[in-house]
Amino acid sequence: MVNKVFYITGEKIFDVGFRPAVQGLEDEFDIKAHASNEKRESRVRVVVSGSSKNIKSFYEYVRDNDIRVKKQESPYQLSDIKHYRGTVDWSDLRIKSVSEQLYKGFDEANSNLDNINGKLSSIDTKLDIMDSKFGSIGETLQQINKKLPEDSI
Repeated sequence: MVNKVFYITGEKIFDVGFRPAVQGLEDEFDIKAHASNEKRESRVRVVVSGSSKNIKSFYEYVRDNDIRVKKQESPYQLSDIKHYRGTVDWSDLRIKSVSEQLYKGFDEANSNLDNINGKLSSIDTKLDIMDSKFGSIGETLQQINKKLPEDSI
């Protein structure tokens, strides 16, 4: 097993799903891989462990296909692939990744709840306007029901 590293650069490379995409490709290429944002350097670092042949295939796939979970119009570029001299604690990387992805998921859900609440408030307001113009909708429907002959219901 060898460890390699390459970097992804481009206009839209953060918060687009590189990390889950990289991990999702591990089994397909028989490798271990981890992506991490390096925002100060405006790049995503990808550390890969496996056979040289499998790492090369993985690298070429990432280079030739947009693997981002949230697809973007703007392309990204890969640096050359190099030998990674650091040690890789895959268990620690997995725990950190899961923790961060859970946070992002809850944050996104919370943002969407605010939008849903706004839409529900708008619907309530529109129903209140209808009630004030036409009386209670339920009462109006009951009055219609009373006026219809029994055999037409």
